[in-house]
Amino acid sequence: MDFTINIDIICPACSRKALLTIDSKVPDGMFSAKRFAGKASCIHCGFKHPKLTVVNEDLYYKFPVADRMFYARNKENLIWLRDFFKNRSQGDNEPYLDFPKTFYMHRDEILKKIDSFL
Repeated sequence: MDFTINIDIICPACSRKALLTIDSKVPDGMFSAKRFAGKASCIHCGFKHPKLTVVNEDLYYKFPVADRMFYARNKENLIWLRDFFKNRSQGDNEPYLDFPKTFYMHRDEILKKIDSFL
């Protein structure tokens, strides 16, 4: 399956929100990675890079939850995650929707932090 995914990252030049665009081929439509490479651009400072590699820590939407880090790829993903934790309980049947137990224990904190981004 071919598709484009947009990831909000911290701009390496100005530390504001920038965009990393990845054209990818992923089997089964799943996208789960800790390292991303794509075309980066920042509307704030004009930074551009044709093939920037970033890691989870470079994602714009992230925050600590107890001893873990919570990451979202972009605003749409952040909204989806907010709705997931607001409406679902631990133990969904889909393994890729399983989150660390810590996240379920701190559901209210996660929802509050997500709302602060929105």
